[in-house]
Parts: sequence; C-alpha cells; structure tokens
Amino acid sequence: MASHFFFLCTLLTFSLYFHGISGAIPKYVVINEVPTHGGGIKFDKVIGGIPYTKKKMRHINKYIWYKVFKQNTPADQKPLDNVTVFIKDFVGVEAVTWGSDKINVSAVFLRDYPGPMDLKWEFTSLMHHEMTHVFQWNGEGKTPAPLVEGIADYTVLKANYFPPGFTKPGSGDRWDEGYVHTPFSPVL
Repeated sequence: MASHFFFLCTLLTFSLYFHGISGAIPKYVVINEVPTHGGGIKFDKVIGGIPYTKKKMRHINKYIWYKVFKQNTPADQKPLDNVTVFIKDFVGVEAVTWGSDKINVSAVFLRDYPGPMDLKWEFTSLMHHEMTHVFQWNGEGKTPAPLVEGIADYTVLKANYFPPGFTKPGSGDRWDEGYVHTPFSPVL
C-alpha cells in the first residue's frame, strides 16, 4: 500500500511539473474588450483571437526564458502568477506593457494596420516584444529605457519576427540606443 502511495505521489509531481503547474509558468489571460470594434473583429477573425494568443503567449514565454534569457530554472525566472493581454480601444502606440504583467494592444492599430506583413505575423512580432517586457528584469526600474526596449527588439530579431529591411546593422549611434538599433549592435 505504501509503495502505491509513493508511486502516485511521484506520478502527480512529475505530471504537474511537465504540465507547467510547478509554480513557474504563469496563467495566460486574454480579454478582447472591444469585440464589435473593427480591431476587435480583426483580432478574432484574422489573428485567431483568444485561443491563438494564449498559445503564442505560452510559446513566447518559454522562448524568452530558455532561448533568449537562458533562464532554465524557476529561481532565475521572474515570478508571475498571470500575464494578461487586453485588446483595447486606444491610439498612439501599437501596444504597451504596464504593471509587471499586463499588455494592452491597440484595437485601432489592429483595425488600421496597413502591412506590408500580414496582420497575424505583425501581431505575433508585437507579442514577442511586449512579452519580453513582462519577463525581463529591469534593475528595479533603474535600467535605461532604451536598453530595455532594445532587449525586447532583440527577442523579436532572434525569433525571426523582425520586419525585413526595417534597419541595418550599425544604423544607430550607440549600442544602447534602443529599439531597432540595440539588437543589431555588434556588442550583442
């Protein structure tokens, strides 16, 4: 009887670990706050909506931890319970990460997206950038913002979601200039 109990406990432990319920993998939440807005409609019909976004969030999260940041243990990883993406009606930027675990994506951007890449590809690229902000350490807010943004674009570049011809290596003035200049720096 004791051996059966030990076996079941061991099996449950391995099952929880391999299914990402070990405490390290957060829960992914996606909320389309504007389902009748042109961008909310494109989010559902063109991008794939909530199911596609949750699947990509899981993939991007693991990609960031294991391939980009090389954080292979929960002790190395920024602990989060949830990561939430909101599709919202706002203008000014494509998306913004706020708090430590929330991403707002502009429904206006989704509605008005002109290309040249298809919208689903662009959304996935955008999610690589914003998810990096969620999982990156920033020196308790003391890391220079251009470097934080450059690291997020580095993730996009490494994942092959950087728009072709967008910029060229050495096009910036400094390696920590941020955004598109940092990932193309010879330092990285």
